[in-house]
Order: sequence, then structure tokens, then C-alpha cells
Amino acid sequence: MKCFPLIRGCGALKVVLGLVLGGVAFTFLSQSENQYLDCNEMNEACPPAYQNLVEQITASALATVPEGAVNVSIAAEVEAYCTCFMKCMNYVTVYEERQQAAELTNCYLYSQRAGVPSPPDNLRRLDTISGEIVRRLGDGGHSLPGMDNKQCQSCEDVAEHEEDIITKLGEIAAIAGLALIIMAGCECLELKTGSQVFAFCVLITDIICFLVLGVALIIASFGVATSQVACDPEAFRAVLEDAARDSTDGDPDHAAEFFNFLFKLTEHMWEGMCAEKPRFMVYSITAFIGCLASFFSFFITCCVCMRCTEDGMDAHPDDMRAAEMQNLMQGPE
Repeated sequence: MKCFPLIRGCGALKVVLGLVLGGVAFTFLSQSENQYLDCNEMNEACPPAYQNLVEQITASALATVPEGAVNVSIAAEVEAYCTCFMKCMNYVTVYEERQQAAELTNCYLYSQRAGVPSPPDNLRRLDTISGEIVRRLGDGGHSLPGMDNKQCQSCEDVAEHEEDIITKLGEIAAIAGLALIIMAGCECLELKTGSQVFAFCVLITDIICFLVLGVALIIASFGVATSQVACDPEAFRAVLEDAARDSTDGDPDHAAEFFNFLFKLTEHMWEGMCAEKPRFMVYSITAFIGCLASFFSFFITCCVCMRCTEDGMDAHPDDMRAAEMQNLMQGPE
């Protein structure tokens, strides 16, 4: 089998992939800041939304008290909860097992102080295991899209993390795209037959492209997975429902109101993550094909040089070029 023509085919494919990666790099790098997580907007939206939630939940409790007999001022508690939420957006998973932990980022405590009735332990989560009463985790999974489930992440942390990923992917795409175009030029100009130094440099560059694109593929694949989850609210709905039940007194209406508060407060973020899915998909597919092209080019070149193919045995121009490469790398037979 003659494989030398495939090297030129890989070169043409690398030009296309390099241009696509260049376009992808431009779209990623031109996004100078997070487009879907506005912390200032969320910080302004939280207090009125949470105060309205608290007033709705406590309305039934206050209904039996004579008007004017109760003077409930919750502004400070509401502000404290929202401040906590902005410092630990994923508190619903971080503190799922220890809701009574006396920590500044445990927003479950601030919710109770604001007047939302909640028992010390959610009774629906108490099980007897080996004779010991323990609290099990929620039924909806233990993580939110794009967030850790053990360490608190502030709104700024989440925004900066997403921005860093976008920037790094853009830089990798630019470098890999340029490298692929240079590699394609080397193969079209047949620099592999120029000298051993050129030949080895081209082969090493193929491996470097393969590794760089492999890293990009892994990162972009995580982006695809995260955006896919964000596109399907049902995938993480149960996590927020567990948090809503844990934050209220077991009344399903109260839990539903708390869920609506959590979801609407973060809805723009989920929609933004979902909107990133097409870009991550294009990036992943291009990086995957680029990996294959780089590895295949390297593998075919090695096979030709090691005389594992039928290249270099005839008088065809491609055979003559293959023979030059074989003689250059191994010396004449």
C-alpha cells in the first residue's frame, strides 16, 4: 500500500482545521468578559427577591397574629443572606450534610435567621443505618453545573473561572491553528525531504500539535458536558429542590417558593452556559479531527521512512519523493 499521498491529504486537512481553529480562537478571545454571569446584577436582584420570598413563606404564620402586634424587620437578615449567597453560590451542595455548621458561608443559617421556618435537621433525610440515625444526601445529585460541590465558590470565583477557561481555550486554539497551518505548509513544500533537521522538526511539531489539541479536546469536552447539563434544567432541578426542602419546614408550597427563588436568581447563568454549547461542540470536533490528523501524519511519515509501505519502489513522482525521505532518514539501502 502506498501512503505518501496521504501525507499531502493530511496537509490539506490541516489547512482547513487551522483556519477553523483560528476562527474559534477569535470568537473565544474577543469575549473579554463573562457574558452570562453579571455578579452586580445578581447582587442587586437578590435582596428584593429574597425579601419577597420570606414575606410569602412567613405570611401564614403571621396571619394568626393581630395586625400591628408583630413588627418584623428582616432587611438586615435578607442582606446577610444575599451577601452569604454571593460568597458561596454553591452552598446548597457544600453544606448539604452539615446545615448547622457555624461558618460564615453557610447560608442555611442566614435563611433561618431571616424567618424562614426550618427544623434543625430535615426529618425526611434521617435514616437508620447500622443502628445509628444519620442524615442521607438528597435524591437529586450533589453538584450544580460548572461548580464544585465541596468548596465554596463566590460569584466572582465562578465568573473568573469561566473567563479563564474561555481565554485558555482561545489561546490554545490560536497556537494549535497556527501550528497546523505551518505544518501544512511544511508538508506541501515537502520540507521533510530537505534535511534531517527539518524532517525531525516536522515530526516533533506533529506530536506537539497532537498533545496540545488533546488537552484542548479534554477541556472543551468538559465544557460541552457542563453546557449540556445547563441546557436541561431537569438535570439539576432536583439539586435545587433538595435545597429548597432543606431550607423550609417541609411544607411543599414553601419548598416550591424557595425553589423558584433559587432558580430565577441563577436562571440567566444557566441560559448563558447553555448558549456556549455550539462553540464548545465546534471546538471539540475540530480538536478531535486535528488530533487524528496530526497523529495520522506522524504515523504515516514514520511508516514511509521505515519502509513499512510500498512507497519508493516505483518511478512515480510520489515514490521518488518517498525514496528521498527514506534515504534521508535511514540512508540508502
